[in-house]
Amino acid sequence: REISPYMGRETRGIYVALQALLTDNREKIKSGMTDEKF
Repeated sequence: REISPYMGRETRGIYVALQALLTDNREKIKSGMTDEKF
């Protein structure tokens, strides 16, 4: 999926941050459920 041309550097930064967050959560789930609350 292409990123829209009107999306600025800030928006792309937010998108990248969200992707990193999702990846981090996925890693936590893969390594086993922990007791810490998200």
